[in-house]
Amino acid sequence: MKEQKLYLPYYLPIIMLFKQVVQEYERSVIFRLGRLRKGGAKGPGIFFIIPCIDTYRKVDLRTVSFDVPPQEVCIES
Repeated sequence: MKEQKLYLPYYLPIIMLFKQVVQEYERSVIFRLGRLRKGGAKGPGIFFIIPCIDTYRKVDLRTVSFDVPPQEVCIES
């Protein structure tokens, strides 16, 4: 019987194509063939997708704040 070897250097680039990383302040919503995948949002951490079948959108959970300039008051007499 011939010994089977694991050719990690050959598989590593392929695995890197499937791997996605989400930061701790982000979540990822995964769609498989346009429909929401079971399990809800993924993250934070590493998750795997199948190219050409899965698509994903990163959602930022941080609160966005900005300055609102003061407005003039119009009083009609």
